[in-house]
Amino acid sequence: MVSNVCLNSVVKGEKFVGSLLSRKLPKIGNPARLKYIPEKNNYISRVLNTKTGMQETITFNELPNEIVPSEVYRITAYNETGKDIGCASYKLLQRKNRPDSLYIKYFGTSNEYKGIGREIIHKLVQLSNQMGMNGKITLQACTGEVPFRYPGFMKKCNVSAAIKYKKMGFIAEDRVIDKRISDEILKGGNGFLSKRDMFNGTKMSLSDDAIQKYLNLNYMC
Repeated sequence: MVSNVCLNSVVKGEKFVGSLLSRKLPKIGNPARLKYIPEKNNYISRVLNTKTGMQETITFNELPNEIVPSEVYRITAYNETGKDIGCASYKLLQRKNRPDSLYIKYFGTSNEYKGIGREIIHKLVQLSNQMGMNGKITLQACTGEVPFRYPGFMKKCNVSAAIKYKKMGFIAEDRVIDKRISDEILKGGNGFLSKRDMFNGTKMSLSDDAIQKYLNLNYMC
């Protein structure tokens, strides 16, 4: 398994910019087991179309009402024409002496839109909360630019995944690394090499403050 690498990948013929933890999309759980959880408010997900400069409404596939530990699930965002413009795969993460959380294995968004990532995170926070995990989400992200490409992937990402996730409210579990990410953002940097492994990955969790903001729909799009 490849630690969280920020690259462009091809998903159903589209270029997605995102962080990959595996060379291929993981096997997805049986769609027949997924059931729709209706929204409890009138919130409408919208993103910015960078080509037209207009806001567009987006929709998502049906989400599960239970998470089976051995299965991997996917959330996909669609634009107004039904085209998929972003997706994430996730599973249940259970760690000793740690609260359960949703673990993001893959995260990719179209470069033609802005704000998809936050909308997907918003949906996953809601799902995590509904599953009794208090909105907790974890992932592993690369701290530096990726200086090479893998077969099947497109050009490298110019900004580290850790920086992008930090801006969405994630915190590195290693506080030293977390401070370095914050410092890198302040100076306008693109990332750094943590030298923890060959892919410079660091574990990150969504902060409690960010969880509450997503649950209260009080965040910047």
